[in-house]
Amino acid sequence: MHFVQCLIIYAQIINTPFNSTTIIYLPLHILFVDWEIIVTFGIVWIFVLFLPEITFRLEITAIPFFLIAGMVLGPYGLGVVHGFEGLKFMGMLGLLFLIFLAGLDVHHAGKLRFKDSVMMATIIGCISFCGGFLLGIFAGYSPLSSALLGTVFQSSSVGEIIPIVNTNRRLREKFGILILPSLIIMDIVSLLMFSIFLNFKDNFLETLLITLEFIAFVAAIFIIIPRVGKYLDRKYFMASREFRVKILTMIVLAVSSVSLLLGMHPISVMFISGVLLGKYVDDSLYNKLETIGHTFFIPIFFFVIGVETNFQLIFSSTNYILVISVVSVLVVSKFMGGLLSSKILGVSGRDSIALGIIYIPQLSATLAATEVAYSLGFFDDSLRAAIVSMSIITVLITPAILRLIYREREKVDMKDHVVILGGGVSGEYAASALYLMKVPFVVVDNDLKVVRRLREKGYTVIYGNAVHRNTLISAGVKRAKIALIMLPEPHECVVSARQIRSINPDVRIIARVHSQKEAKVIREYVDEVLVPEVITGMNIIWLLVREFKELNKE
Repeated sequence: MHFVQCLIIYAQIINTPFNSTTIIYLPLHILFVDWEIIVTFGIVWIFVLFLPEITFRLEITAIPFFLIAGMVLGPYGLGVVHGFEGLKFMGMLGLLFLIFLAGLDVHHAGKLRFKDSVMMATIIGCISFCGGFLLGIFAGYSPLSSALLGTVFQSSSVGEIIPIVNTNRRLREKFGILILPSLIIMDIVSLLMFSIFLNFKDNFLETLLITLEFIAFVAAIFIIIPRVGKYLDRKYFMASREFRVKILTMIVLAVSSVSLLLGMHPISVMFISGVLLGKYVDDSLYNKLETIGHTFFIPIFFFVIGVETNFQLIFSSTNYILVISVVSVLVVSKFMGGLLSSKILGVSGRDSIALGIIYIPQLSATLAATEVAYSLGFFDDSLRAAIVSMSIITVLITPAILRLIYREREKVDMKDHVVILGGGVSGEYAASALYLMKVPFVVVDNDLKVVRRLREKGYTVIYGNAVHRNTLISAGVKRAKIALIMLPEPHECVVSARQIRSINPDVRIIARVHSQKEAKVIREYVDEVLVPEVITGMNIIWLLVREFKELNKE
């Protein structure tokens, strides 16, 4: 199309009369708008790329800092970043990724046992719902908005609570299989109640029919999806991973589309779909989906929430009371619910206090539901800002409080031992050999299922990330004789080798690498490098020589 025709059409779109000055103005306008979008995306990508690396080294979650960054750089802060439709669309994709991955996390978090979890979820859910509902009424919100606030308080934060549990030895070993099922139950119930309240009608019969539709649809999901997943898993077991991703995506889109037709928000069924499909998503596919979500889309979702949150309302004379009330009621209701249910289960002492505290963090499901309620006009700017503040505060303070309750760290009392980083196939072979030779060793792995499996064999295993300095110190690297690096990620191999060398300059480090390029980088920190391709090639040569010798003898 001719350039002038393009200018005429663009002028009509933005309601600008086309005249002699338009030819000069419009290209500049286009250039300005494009550069504003490019700058915004550039800033977002910088934070998405580098902020997780910083928080990872500090062993804290990055999500609250994405919210804070969005607030500071957004229109209510420095005004550097402004939300636009493209950014909001990617944020919505991040929301769906967030909820779906939270469902998948249920299957990949380890063995579950639902005994006593229903009771705990019921007590904590009822107390927190009542707290949120009464707070909404006293704050002057409508009964429907107050009920939605109650469901927001009732929800939990699987994606943030489970890592907190897994990094605390006592909580993980004593209450891990109790906490996770209760979180699942609370999230499913809160999201279903949230969808029902969103479609609440003045006519009781109409509301009852909508509720029955939702229940029937969820029941159908529980019946159909496992059957479809089992059939596809059996029929297409040998299919490529890309094909399995397509099938998985089609199922999720179909379920989401039907939920929209029924008037149910997709976040409810996305979580349930993730729970049901988790059995048919292997670790490799799960890691790929998690990488896509947590590397890009999910951080953008939290960043967009920060950009659109008017944090100035938090410090205004009329709204800081609301913020304090939201934080206080949430903390008290969740703590009292956890404490009461732990007392009923016979848990006492600091364990009961820890169980009361562990349910306090509110982030993923809370902010997801809040954004939906805000977009539909049920929550105003003040309430939204208060809930965002509550999420940031609870996620940051909970791990610190639990560390004060359980001050002792998981450490090994060994000397001149071998530290094996990575309990996979290679790491387990090395551990079995050392076990037979009666050489003292400790295995470090961040997969709870691997940790439990190796412990059942009688091995000394520490749960944690081998990149973190505190984990390496707990494994006794400072007194170790040999450190054997068998980690699956090249980046982790290099970082852990550097950390080990800084802790103990005299330890002998042997690293299994994944490529020649990685070998060149890591040689600076290790004493011996094992390249699988080279070892395989040498074995092939040895086999060929042996076979030809046998042929020559004949």
